[in-house]
Amino acid sequence: MENEETQIENNDSPNVEEEVVEEETTDNAPEITLEDYERVEKEKKALYERAKKAEAQVKEFKNLKPKEAINTNVPSGLSDEQRQEVALIARGVPQSVINEAFTIAKAKGLTLSQAMEEPILKAYYSQVKAEEKKEKAQLGASGKPGSYKEIDLRNAVGMTEEEHRKAIGM
Repeated sequence: MENEETQIENNDSPNVEEEVVEEETTDNAPEITLEDYERVEKEKKALYERAKKAEAQVKEFKNLKPKEAINTNVPSGLSDEQRQEVALIARGVPQSVINEAFTIAKAKGLTLSQAMEEPILKAYYSQVKAEEKKEKAQLGASGKPGSYKEIDLRNAVGMTEEEHRKAIGM
């Protein structure tokens, strides 16, 4: 009977061989050695120190006053007097005022910027600016005195090219 029972069991169950699947670790991550870890930690520490140093420099820069922030130790090949003149030109000061400032600076033994603060030079500078403003107000549309001519456009329709050129002053 036992044989019959085992045969029945065998008949009930399919004759399939069970495959034992071994788990393989297919981890694609590279192995990290102690040397790699120490190298990464050292690089991380160096980056942290650089960041701290940069933050300190930013704080220091923010605490500087505007005049201190400009590096005046940069060799430019210009004397102090020439640098002051360039600064005045950059601010739009006319050359005639700069020449007067040089004269006052030499006469009184001052620097150019100190001469610009003199009351007589300030008065001269305001006079020059007023004259420039007045001159600009008198200029025509193109910026040249007398360059604007009034043209009667009603007669311009039948004009030749040469007549047009004469009418507009070309």
